[in-house]
Amino acid sequence: MDAISPPIPLRVGATDIYWLGGGDFRLDGGTMFGPAPKVLWQKHFPAAADNTIELVNDPLLIRTAELNILVDSGLGNKLTPEQQTVLAATQWRLISQLALL
Repeated sequence: MDAISPPIPLRVGATDIYWLGGGDFRLDGGTMFGPAPKVLWQKHFPAAADNTIELVNDPLLIRTAELNILVDSGLGNKLTPEQQTVLAATQWRLISQLALL
């Protein structure tokens, strides 16, 4: 596994926004893009042999002087082994990155 480096914030006024590493996963490209022809979306999102595309599961941390707000994309890290296999989910790096802040 690659070394985890501290996330660099985007500062907006007095608020810091951190893009954290939630890992990657794969979904069927046809499902993601619906009726759009594959020839159009494959230029930007190359499909694997099984027609899946790589997506990110990256949460945001929004920090103000008063609050820490974690915005999760919804996939989280509570997948069953079967879900991890189906989604080809990679390791969730969120806890390691939060420890560096």
